[in-house]
Amino acid sequence: MLRSKTNRFVIVLGRQSDPRFLCAIPAGFPYLCSFWLRYIPPSYNGRFLLSADIAFAFGSIPASVEGRRVIPSEVTYVNVGDGGLRTAMQGRGGSAPIEGHPTPRRLRHMEALVRFFSDGLILDPFLGSGTTAVAAKKLGRHFLGFEISPEYCKIAEERIALVEAQPNLFEKKAEQLVLSR
Repeated sequence: MLRSKTNRFVIVLGRQSDPRFLCAIPAGFPYLCSFWLRYIPPSYNGRFLLSADIAFAFGSIPASVEGRRVIPSEVTYVNVGDGGLRTAMQGRGGSAPIEGHPTPRRLRHMEALVRFFSDGLILDPFLGSGTTAVAAKKLGRHFLGFEISPEYCKIAEERIALVEAQPNLFEKKAEQLVLSR
């Protein structure tokens, strides 16, 4: 059933995630590419320096359309904090975690994944603070997310509501396209 409706999927793993479960990916979804999600400055987890997560894409090659003719191999999130000084390294990528969630994904990373690898519905089975849903919403994609934690669901709902309430300054509305004389 998954294969009949799905062209491709992307799995994001942190540096310390165990990738052995990737062997369970069905043969109908060939490996497409790896996509590095870099953080500047890096952060630490004990003695481990965390400078990137990695996304693995499986399935069909996305259509070549304006804005994604070439699929890059990485995207970098740079956090320069107040006054250009780097902030204390907390959470992923050196910035303060989203209030109430210890390890949110960076919006810039998720926007790149949604832009380059999605053609339709975005499914996020581990919604967390809703970063993938926010990216999908900002890019005009439909999304479906699942989260077991009521607290994280509330954070995600609030973030999605903020995106819905904030107009896109660069998007032309139908009424803006009509010239009046």
